[in-house]
Amino acid sequence: MAIFHLCAKMIGRSAGRSATAAAAYRAGCRIEDARTGEVFDYTRRSGVREAFILAPADAPAWVANRAALWNRAEAAEKRKDAQVAREVEISLPSELPHEERRRLVVEFIQSEFVVQGMVADVAMHAPGREGDKRNEHAHILLTLRALATDDFGQKNRDWNRTELLERWRARWAAMVNERLAAAGLDSRIDHRSLEAQGIADRPPTEHLGPAASALERRGIDTERGEVAALLREREQVLIDLADIRRQRQEHEELAAMQTWELRHLAEPPTGVADRMEADPRLMISRAERDSAKQRVEDLKREMLNAKRAQARAEADSLVWRRRHRLRAWLHDQRILRASALVTLARAETEAWRDQERIQPLGMTAIKSARNMEHKYESLCSSVEEEHAHVYETDIRRSRAAAAEIARREREAAAAPRLQPRGPVPTPRQDELRSAPRP
Repeated sequence: MAIFHLCAKMIGRSAGRSATAAAAYRAGCRIEDARTGEVFDYTRRSGVREAFILAPADAPAWVANRAALWNRAEAAEKRKDAQVAREVEISLPSELPHEERRRLVVEFIQSEFVVQGMVADVAMHAPGREGDKRNEHAHILLTLRALATDDFGQKNRDWNRTELLERWRARWAAMVNERLAAAGLDSRIDHRSLEAQGIADRPPTEHLGPAASALERRGIDTERGEVAALLREREQVLIDLADIRRQRQEHEELAAMQTWELRHLAEPPTGVADRMEADPRLMISRAERDSAKQRVEDLKREMLNAKRAQARAEADSLVWRRRHRLRAWLHDQRILRASALVTLARAETEAWRDQERIQPLGMTAIKSARNMEHKYESLCSSVEEEHAHVYETDIRRSRAAAAEIARREREAAAAPRLQPRGPVPTPRQDELRSAPRP
């Protein structure tokens, strides 16, 4: 059964860690740290199915070299307690083959990390020899700084937002469920808490820890293992009871409906994409985002026009000076001012003023557009999650309604038909009986 696991943590010097050591260990390779001179050699490590680097299309060539990438990331940090990388660890669905898991991981990283400017160093690991054989997982090391021309630039603080992590969790769960459904599998994962899932009475599982896990793998029973087994059994019983109660309630509701209501309910529900397109919350947020983007484009156009006006005035002034060298000299010596040069200088000054006026407005507009984009993405993620759960419920109810209709039709076909007593009246006799009497 597929399980959900996505956690993010920082790799920082305050804990005695380094990005070079983390990358070498996870990828199973050898990296020499240029800052400290330490050599991290994990080439003999087993269990690494595959390791690769994903980066933006305009990234420099050295990004593809794992040692150069993380040595530069280390060199960009000057503080002794600096954070140098972020690690995202995800659990992969063991029900899917490795090629499908790889495509799923690449698509997720490209859409959530690389598109924002991060460089991702991915290591896909196989389950341990003595551990759970379903423990397929991947480690993703992410850079914290945006790429500049030939090095790392400033740190992007927007990548540390809590709502961004929530979006990653929701997006990963949605993508995994989509692939499981496409493969014809019934298992699903859910990133929400037990309370949000409506099963708050289900106790959380107890982590065994490395010592108890090692003993259990060797066949030695432990108290923690027994407690965990009992909790798993109780959890499955609670899930089964909740599912039975839900099915019974739905069956009673459907049995009380008229046939025409069931036929309407059995129609295929609207897809998630169409629901999101018509959702008024997203329409309003999308309009605000587009308006903010349009404001940025307008200011960029104004800035470009101001620069063109300045360049045009400078070019016209140079041409005029070449044609009228004496008058230009007299103008520069403030003996005889030239009206043409005065006009061109005024136009150049106005162009400079326009640029000075537009520049702060443009920075504010760009910041506002980014905030609107983040707001829209966060809202889009939550709305997609909401519609996905509603869609699954509608699909289940539609199938149940179709099954109820089929059951009623079978019962109607199997029921004995009553034969009328006496002669059957003709249509003329029925017409005369129903006609009003004088």
